[in-house]
Amino acid sequence: MTKNTILRTLCVGLMIAGMSDGVHAQEAARVDMKPLLHPLFSDNAVLQRDRPVPIWGWTEPQGQVVVQLDGDKQQTARAGSDGRWMVSLAPHAAGGPHLLSVMGSGAGEVATRQNVMFGDVWLCGGQSNMAYDLYGANNPEAEIAAANYPNIRLLQVPNAIKATSIQTFETTGAWQVCSPQTVARFSAVGYFFGRKLHHDLNVPIGLIDDSWSGTPGQSWVSGPALAAMSDFKPAVDALKQSESAAGTPPHLDNPNAPEVLFNGKIAPLLPVQIKGVIWYQGESNADTAAEAEQYRTLLPVLVNDWRAHFGARTPFHIVQLSSFKAPDDAPSDDPWPHLREAQLQTAQRLPHTHLVVVIDLGEEKNVHFRNKQEAGLRLAMSALDHTYGVKVDSSGPALRGAKVVKGAVELTFDHAQGLNLKGDESRVFAVADADRKFHWATPQIDGNKVTLRSVDVPSPVYARFAWSNNPRAALYNAAGLPASPFRTDPDAK
Repeated sequence: MTKNTILRTLCVGLMIAGMSDGVHAQEAARVDMKPLLHPLFSDNAVLQRDRPVPIWGWTEPQGQVVVQLDGDKQQTARAGSDGRWMVSLAPHAAGGPHLLSVMGSGAGEVATRQNVMFGDVWLCGGQSNMAYDLYGANNPEAEIAAANYPNIRLLQVPNAIKATSIQTFETTGAWQVCSPQTVARFSAVGYFFGRKLHHDLNVPIGLIDDSWSGTPGQSWVSGPALAAMSDFKPAVDALKQSESAAGTPPHLDNPNAPEVLFNGKIAPLLPVQIKGVIWYQGESNADTAAEAEQYRTLLPVLVNDWRAHFGARTPFHIVQLSSFKAPDDAPSDDPWPHLREAQLQTAQRLPHTHLVVVIDLGEEKNVHFRNKQEAGLRLAMSALDHTYGVKVDSSGPALRGAKVVKGAVELTFDHAQGLNLKGDESRVFAVADADRKFHWATPQIDGNKVTLRSVDVPSPVYARFAWSNNPRAALYNAAGLPASPFRTDPDAK
């Protein structure tokens, strides 16, 4: 979004703020009724294994709280002036079930949580392709009926749009055991990802669905992190000014405004311990070339911002945008390939950050493609490889280098055993000379090399692959994994 668009988006939400003082009063009342034990620690919860785990909630200011796991290992904590208390459980191996008990200093303040497991907790973030449930996947009835996994647990973070950070859920949110009765409306990508991890690792898996359809990346970044970006600082400042003028946080109803979903859906989780993040978002930042260009900076800011809160080495597995819209008859330069490049470069440049390519799974007329099984599987393979150190194939062919040979461009790839093209190979590679007017090229595969020639470009110097909204072919390796779209143009940043 441009600066003006961002400000307009924010102002619409602020105008609604003055319509109902009653809404403000109800909101304040809910915030003040904070629970003895944060809803992250409900029955059936999964706690992160093999590391200290913070447990927290609220009681009377300066009140004392006693926390027990399985009736022993008692810990005590004294609440601060705001009533918040916290203890840290010692690291536990995967397993359970455990009983978590908390007794506060107030009358009748007791909370008991049953069937608590230690395992791996993954945060599933993004917009609609992460939010889409199992009814939007292939074979939904069969998948739902087969979803009997007592040691996969599901938590959906309630939606909340906030001008300032909140500390707990304002509506019901609780862990559920994965079953045909609970899984149907859960994130399909998240579920298929977690199912594969559970199958291969044989440990409890906790999946936190923290997504919202149609939302841009800037909604998920904290105010301080966004304020460091010139494009978003005016909107962040306007939000602060509206709060100062009102004396209380304004009521908002637009989830697309900068920082509001970090405040409403990420902040209330903190400081939960997680194994990592799977992130599927970007469509709402690819409407224009300017927005796609902006994403080159925005996505790394988001990753680093979340790591500042969840841990500096938190793994991120990013799903690249799939194919969508009508295929091009001639080489084009639309925003979507530029945003895919921003995702690729973020994974290449940031540590513990990995790209999952799904360019071959998209549908021309459906931005929410149905093969969520394969998307979740590829995410899981990426996590198994890079986060767990399991020796599996998780990468498609990756461009190593490009050089100009006589009348051609020669591309060399890593992860290229069994290199092959599927689809219309005559309209997926393009080359250009110094004028950068691209024409389709004919590829010739030899081992880990692809040589490109075009009768329209006698002396090519630049190459592009799958550089369109909906490429007509994909380049695979023997593992059946596709290459990311790419270009060798000198202004590729």
